[in-house]
Amino acid sequence: MDFAAALESATGKSDVPWRLVWQYLTETVKDDMETLPNRGPSNRSNRFEVANLINSALSTSREAAGPFWCSAAEAAYRHIPQRQPEQPFVSAQG
Repeated sequence: MDFAAALESATGKSDVPWRLVWQYLTETVKDDMETLPNRGPSNRSNRFEVANLINSALSTSREAAGPFWCSAAEAAYRHIPQRQPEQPFVSAQG
């Protein structure tokens, strides 16, 4: 099963595969968080939190990591390993 199909199964949403992925990312990733009015963009986002959520949804167990790896070392997310997971990655959805 490819990433889009696994994400579709995990979220219960349905669409053309590539559009499903982009729609999910558009809805969940927030860019320029904490940008103040009349100031330049902060370039802060919640991309690691979103990767952690996706990894959690696609992981085979609560202890297993997901397909996204290598977050910032200081962040230490439960489902984002620092090293690449075994390939090919097999999701909970198959």
